[in-house]
Amino acid sequence: MIMMWIIKILMTKTTRAQGTLQHLATVLVVVVVVVVVVAAVVVVVVVVLVVVVVVVVVVIVAVVVVVVAIVVVVIAVVVVVVVVVVVVVAQRQRKKLAATTANK
Repeated sequence: MIMMWIIKILMTKTTRAQGTLQHLATVLVVVVVVVVVVAAVVVVVVVVLVVVVVVVVVVIVAVVVVVVAIVVVVIAVVVVVVVVVVVVVAQRQRKKLAATTANK
């Protein structure tokens, strides 16, 4: 329909028709520029969102790694404390047993 209208305007030789065609060309150029700008903004927004999501995922993974490391360190400390307590208690029991055996 628009093409028919453009052809009709091109076939007429009046100044009014040429002005209308220039107006139509100007409107089309403005529409194309607006579409290109909107597409560029959309692309930039999508890229920024992807970067934000990647950064958030990296931060979450880093937090999880730090939490796991803390848990491993806490478990290691607990194991060391339990081993030390067991060794100390065993030494005391051995000393008591040796003392009671020596007294008999």
